[in-house]
Amino acid sequence: MTGTFDNEETPAQRGGTPSSREISWYSTFLFAERYASNHDVALHDLPIPGTPTWCGMPDDDARKLMALVLGGVREALNHDAVQEKLIDASHEVAAAAKWISDHDRFITNRGDSYIQRKVS
Repeated sequence: MTGTFDNEETPAQRGGTPSSREISWYSTFLFAERYASNHDVALHDLPIPGTPTWCGMPDDDARKLMALVLGGVREALNHDAVQEKLIDASHEVAAAAKWISDHDRFITNRGDSYIQRKVS
């Protein structure tokens, strides 16, 4: 036993911030593909969730749920792309700046207007 009670949730089971924010759209797509094949639903020609066609489908139609799952795949792909762009941007900023020399220049040119911070 790891110190948790049987009725307690582990961190992976409860909501909130995940331990890693890395997003893999491809893993999401593979899940959707498996789900679709298990429910005999084709991944193509599904309506976009919220459209009149989707709203008019019966709630027990597997294509209706599959359309939501594919929406999740699109969302994961979007987050994956944004995460890649943020990584690239942070690398460019880190490579472009002379952080130490900029800091030193600021410290030496601060003049009399500098008020030292008190650390408690």
